[in-house]
Amino acid sequence: MKVTERIFGKMPDGRDVKIFDLETSAGLGMSITNYGCIITSVRMPDRNGNVEEIVAGFPQLEPYLGNHPCFGTIVGRFANRIGDATFVIDGKKYELSRNEDPNHLHGGFKGFDKKLWDCEVETGESETRLKFKYTSPHMEEGYPGNVTCEVVYTLLDNNFLWMSFSAETDAPTHVNLTHHGYYNLGGFKNKITDHLLQLNASSYLELDEKQIPTGKFLKCSENDMDFRELRNVKVPLDHCFVMDDNPDRMQPKVQLVHETSGRRLSIRSTQPGVQVYTGNFLDGTLKGHNDTLYTQYSAICMETQHFPDSPNKPKFPSTLLRPGEKYEHMVFYQFDVVK
Repeated sequence: MKVTERIFGKMPDGRDVKIFDLETSAGLGMSITNYGCIITSVRMPDRNGNVEEIVAGFPQLEPYLGNHPCFGTIVGRFANRIGDATFVIDGKKYELSRNEDPNHLHGGFKGFDKKLWDCEVETGESETRLKFKYTSPHMEEGYPGNVTCEVVYTLLDNNFLWMSFSAETDAPTHVNLTHHGYYNLGGFKNKITDHLLQLNASSYLELDEKQIPTGKFLKCSENDMDFRELRNVKVPLDHCFVMDDNPDRMQPKVQLVHETSGRRLSIRSTQPGVQVYTGNFLDGTLKGHNDTLYTQYSAICMETQHFPDSPNKPKFPSTLLRPGEKYEHMVFYQFDVVK
């Protein structure tokens, strides 16, 4: 495996931002920076060996320092929305930043996606491991506790990407991390509606008018939201699907297929949900790789995570992390081609 480290740019305070270019012997190229742990680029061959960019992102650092919709980032402390930007822990109410008034979204105004992470690189003959670490201080964006987080990307030579997430705290707090990649396996030639999607989910979360879960689970089969078999992506989507239990942990929870090119992305995860978002608010004002304009429905996000607003929904799986405990989850991405 080929690995190159270079300077991507500088933070406003002068600190260097690094980027790592990786290439597997199977022909997959990937670029990852320690700013926001962003996967800035994935270059993937099709069934004929033609390589194209399949993620939304930028070739320079500067656009990432500005406003963008979390292209390729790690999102935290809490992915997705927290209703009314508040939660209560042990009888004490905490007020979070309202960056999507009245809600709190993706960790606030300066979440983990806007932090420069410490990074260590481990290289081997058949894999490369990037270890990113960041300590979020007490009351950052309103969250209690000093939280030390580690995200590890391991890229294998067979085009398999393993992401592991962990966190520890010195005070009770809530943690819910995810990778927020925007994918178009067709190289952004067409809308995401020419892709096929499969989700191992028989239900999804009902939302109120503010995009906050009501606590009710709806049946996918009764609302034209059933993706248990491969079917064309429908738009718009911005919904959290509830993953069904499956004793076979190697069975993908998510599959995205582009029939024309043959490219396929399969995702396995230990998380209970996946937020599927079809780029509903992309408006063509952002220009990325190869001068691509990212327009509405030109990319899809499949964010494995805990359910939105879990801190305020006691019936949802808990996201509360206490001192002495460890937050951990894993996600596995497989990039391959359907012949």
